[in-house]
Amino acid sequence: MKIIGFEGLDGVGKTVQSKKFSEKYGFKRIERPIYDVFGIVNQDSHEYKVACDVENRVYNESASTALRACLTSLGLLFMHKNKGNENIVVDRALLSNFSYNGSEESLPIFEAMINMNVYPDIVFLLYADDKTRRDRIIKRNPNDSDLTNPDVIHQNYEKIFEFIEKYKLPVILIDTNDKDEEQVFEEIVSKYEEINI
Repeated sequence: MKIIGFEGLDGVGKTVQSKKFSEKYGFKRIERPIYDVFGIVNQDSHEYKVACDVENRVYNESASTALRACLTSLGLLFMHKNKGNENIVVDRALLSNFSYNGSEESLPIFEAMINMNVYPDIVFLLYADDKTRRDRIIKRNPNDSDLTNPDVIHQNYEKIFEFIEKYKLPVILIDTNDKDEEQVFEEIVSKYEEINI
């Protein structure tokens, strides 16, 4: 059974492409692996409120990148160890976690995840330049809080690429600049089917 990861910064189309991929190939799609740890079935549940409270405390009340990395990594580890016989598509995995939470403090956590092989079988890293990403976020929602969040707006791929190079992590880079959703998806399908012949 396989885990396929869709990675990249906000505005590159991870969610759209992971949905299209899961529909085409019949994979289970997981957008927030940490929610499986809490047993969340829907957003009206008590478990959802607890998970949101935990996320808020870790991400908004703590300055520790190690604590943030641990919370996100817990979801990824749970997904890898409990995948059973299902093929899974995950929207954001280890690289996205590192892009937000990677630091000298949290690096041992990421190294442990790599050593435990908590990395998707295939990773599609979607790329777009800053202007394209910003334009897509505005098109998606002109009031999106990401547009005023410096942690999102000032993110860049350099950190991700350095991490990939340091640990020799396999990725399939998909440049989404100047392409519509269908063109990006056609490229993803083509690359995936080349691997799975």
